[in-house]
Amino acid sequence: MPMSDATRRYDLDWLRVIAFLLLILFHTGMFFVPWSFHFKNRETSELFELWMTPLNQFRLPLLFITLRHRTIGAYLKERSLRLLLPLLFGMLVIVPPQIFFENQYKGAHYASYWQFYPKVWEFIPYPQGSFCWHHLWYIPYIFVYPIYILHQSVMIVFGYYILQTSLGIVSKFVFVALSTFCGSLLLYEGCVKRWNPVRILFGLKPINKTVSASIGSYSRKE
Repeated sequence: MPMSDATRRYDLDWLRVIAFLLLILFHTGMFFVPWSFHFKNRETSELFELWMTPLNQFRLPLLFITLRHRTIGAYLKERSLRLLLPLLFGMLVIVPPQIFFENQYKGAHYASYWQFYPKVWEFIPYPQGSFCWHHLWYIPYIFVYPIYILHQSVMIVFGYYILQTSLGIVSKFVFVALSTFCGSLLLYEGCVKRWNPVRILFGLKPINKTVSASIGSYSRKE
């Protein structure tokens, strides 16, 4: 049964939104801060360290708070049976574009992405090979958030092209962050949210079409 308005914690819903926005800003900043990452902007700035260092200390604890009033153990028990498939899907489908663009940036040359992709199935761990969970290390330890799964690969794709422009460092940061947020949201709304087979790959419960139809009928009567 869906959570009623009386029991739903809308403050935690908004906290979750804020937490993901901060994660997108943090990961976008990795292009511009003098820390190791897939590839970097030609110009980096230590000013990014001023806000990214403290943010790094509480960005993950902030997501723990968004588990509403359930304990972490209870939440993990609920999600545990749905973790393995999204993790495997992420490592075989979501993460490889990150490694492809990183290799391209470092001088590797492939005729296309599909020439690179068979290397993923060699199951040689990154960085020697192309098999890795990268940002999805989060999944085995906590839980699945579909936009979280999507966002870093979306960011790497946009970042690869935006970082090659002549824009200033602030403009690049803004464009990469906005592109990542909008691109991840569009992919979630258009390709994940509405399709049960894809929802399962991202650790979401299938939509109960009977219940959805009943809700829609009730709404029309209102």
